[in-house]
Amino acid sequence: MSSRVSSELVVILEEVVQEQCFAGLFDKILKACFVNLLEETSNLKSIESLIDAASSEEERDTIREIFNVLLLTITEFRRKDLVDVEMEVTLKEAGLTEEMTTKFI
Repeated sequence: MSSRVSSELVVILEEVVQEQCFAGLFDKILKACFVNLLEETSNLKSIESLIDAASSEEERDTIREIFNVLLLTITEFRRKDLVDVEMEVTLKEAGLTEEMTTKFI
């Protein structure tokens, strides 16, 4: 098994990073991902509140997509048991800022 995440995941992550609302919602969506992973049962309250507050169906779809991609990225990092440096390289490769990368790790 390769220690790197799939190139397809990096491409998808690059695409969501380019979304207009990504930077503004990053902290909230990242927190929702970790809460969802840490709770014994699925807890989607915070992501649902972001979706409910969205002004259009397109924005709601974008929020869902960002959530799913970040959740998949976290899961893939855990599954591959990547160290911080490997995660940092992947996140920066996908276009996350230094601050976003630090918060993610």
